[in-house]
Amino acid sequence: MAGVRGVFGVSERPPLDLLALNLEGRPVGFAKFREGYLDWLQPTLYQKVYSGFFIDPDSVISETDINRAWSDYISTSMPKNSQIMSFRQVEVPLGHYLPRIARVGISHPNDITSVIKKTAADMEAEAIYCGRLRIAIERFQEIAETVHLSEDQMLVFGDQIRNLLILAATEVESQFKSVLKVNGIAPKNAGTKDYIVLNGVMRLSEYKVRLVAYPWIQPFSPFLGWVASEPTKSLSWYHAYNETKHDSLSSFRVANLKEAISAIIAQYILCVAQFGAPQIQQRYDIFRSTFDIVQYPKWDVSEIYAYQRREEWQPIELTRLARK
Repeated sequence: MAGVRGVFGVSERPPLDLLALNLEGRPVGFAKFREGYLDWLQPTLYQKVYSGFFIDPDSVISETDINRAWSDYISTSMPKNSQIMSFRQVEVPLGHYLPRIARVGISHPNDITSVIKKTAADMEAEAIYCGRLRIAIERFQEIAETVHLSEDQMLVFGDQIRNLLILAATEVESQFKSVLKVNGIAPKNAGTKDYIVLNGVMRLSEYKVRLVAYPWIQPFSPFLGWVASEPTKSLSWYHAYNETKHDSLSSFRVANLKEAISAIIAQYILCVAQFGAPQIQQRYDIFRSTFDIVQYPKWDVSEIYAYQRREEWQPIELTRLARK
């Protein structure tokens, strides 16, 4: 699908950052489409190393157009065993990452959430938030010494359980606000209507966690079912926290053990989603002995971080991404 170079400047249409995929859909390289040319990039420095595939830029506006042209090209001009079969536009530009949002990398796209670059400020935030989670776990363990954990005990309530719910949910709020802030989002009077944007970006609703010491208790997915139309009520543990915080007498019963445990696990999931699962599990023994993540997010290839050398990464705020 060759053509004559059209009027196509960066000021009119931004370049498309792409991953080259093989027949199995696995990333095998990087590419950038700009000014009609599909450039293969040197992996470690993202410099152009080959630019032999030209498409009339006036006919190309999306990833779909590029794949259609590429399919025509390899069917007529390249061997049938061409390694590169298609391209996917990446959400985060090549060589960039979202601050405090861990994902997977191009080398292991099917791995657990583990890839993140941390600044000194991020390391301090990790120490603070994980330290507070450790305190919440210790308070939970004290309650578990009095209340035998079983499915039919999940609705028990009391002052210490209520206090634990408030402690954990308050920390969840703090972490949400912090992640939004480092990504250029700082709304006045932030609430769940603002926090929910991170559900999709961090895939929080896909995590499922069980309590290691209580295998007979069903795993928890505290963010499952979170919807923008009811951002507070659709999180039962957060709704319970909100109710009991404002009316501790009438809403005493809603602050039960199930909601308190859900809030602690939500706190843990946010730590994992910010700082990476292997990193915090290796650093804090109490996390490994308390939580077992039985389901991680399944990242789409367009959402992975495309990089080779982490020291060359550059942050890009969430507000600068063109979200679909």
